[in-house]
Amino acid sequence: MLLHPNLVRRLKRVTLIRYKMSCIVQVEQGLLEGTKRQSCRGQYYNSFEGIPYAKPPIGKLRFSNPQEPDQWKGIRSAKSPSNKCAQLNPYSNSALVGSEDCLYLNIYTPSLPAEKLEKLPVIFFVHGGRLIVGYGDYYTPDYLIKNDVILVTLNYRLNVLGFLCLNLPEAPGNVGIKDTVYALRWVGRNISRFNGNPGNITVFGESAGGAIVSSYLTSKMTVGLFSKVIAQSGNSIADFFVINEDPIEKAIKLASVLGKDLKDQRSLYEFLVQVPLVDLVNAFTQLELSRPPSIINAYFLPVVEKKFDNVECFFEEHPIVSIKNNRVQKVPVITGYVTYESALFVQKDDSGKIVYVDDFHNFIPRFLGVEESTERSRVFQKKLREFYFAGRELNDDLKIDYLVMITDVYFVRDIIYFAELLSKHNPEVYLYEFGFDG
Repeated sequence: MLLHPNLVRRLKRVTLIRYKMSCIVQVEQGLLEGTKRQSCRGQYYNSFEGIPYAKPPIGKLRFSNPQEPDQWKGIRSAKSPSNKCAQLNPYSNSALVGSEDCLYLNIYTPSLPAEKLEKLPVIFFVHGGRLIVGYGDYYTPDYLIKNDVILVTLNYRLNVLGFLCLNLPEAPGNVGIKDTVYALRWVGRNISRFNGNPGNITVFGESAGGAIVSSYLTSKMTVGLFSKVIAQSGNSIADFFVINEDPIEKAIKLASVLGKDLKDQRSLYEFLVQVPLVDLVNAFTQLELSRPPSIINAYFLPVVEKKFDNVECFFEEHPIVSIKNNRVQKVPVITGYVTYESALFVQKDDSGKIVYVDDFHNFIPRFLGVEESTERSRVFQKKLREFYFAGRELNDDLKIDYLVMITDVYFVRDIIYFAELLSKHNPEVYLYEFGFDG
């Protein structure tokens, strides 16, 4: 049966409208179908969530560097987020959330080439969470999209899965950071298909995410992948990021919690790579909780890596060494902190009263190498008490002074030092304090 020409034209228009509304985009691996959404301010934008940027790190890939993603046939749905990376929910008594199959990113763009051709600036956002919790789709584009920018968020491996280091090619360390680099590379290759400008990518992170994006400045893995850096409340030389501790000894303790007395790296790897996910993350959490509350860094952290053939290395030296020796990418950098930022880390008892930390040793900068229970440590702690509290005993009359001290310890000191070091070789370093009280 022949259709009337007017009906054919209407059907073509309907097909075109459906294609535009369904947001179909061709990327390297295949076709993606996103969806139209409306921001809280009424603006329509295109949303693509759950895009795989690397092969699932499962099985023997559990602790390995990320691998290139697989192709797919047909149209892959990108209408909702994919799995979070495995973690315990810190705000409930529920068990493990997320999965090891979690290397996905999300793209939110005001327009697509099917509507109009543009070269929009790109914000590549790395979430915080002390390297142990968090996920990309927690953050929505509502307040950024109105400025005609593209927002990219992502998941990366966390806790033991992202930062175990056994000094082996199969477990070289820093794989959580390398996940973010793979996501950044994927964005650079594909973002033009979402109307993004690959030559105008701002890497942006908060807390641990700020430490990660600032570490791009000193890594050969990220050369040429970004044009600006925003590091909020964290950076690569902070005391909670790269610490001079033995990662093998930490892995030995992890195996011990799991009931195994193992010493050599190969035996540790063969055991830990096959431990059920729930048991592995629960054992890691036990080690996290076994330390004094004044220690806020994750148990497993980024490391300076041992080099292996055909295994990409992220940190070849401590980032502070790179910065001091001007081995750093020169791009504009914004960094800063919030007044009373450490309020989150103030300990309270069951009645809600503040529990003041009396032992100040963990407030001494680690880079000074002051050993615990030494005369040097006692002298340093006494000077801290005199500087912040005029030598007085801690009580609620001094709670603001106490909050100022731990904010300096955990955030302000290292952020200002980072800005000072960078600015010696880079004229475009900007430091802020956000002090809005409302």
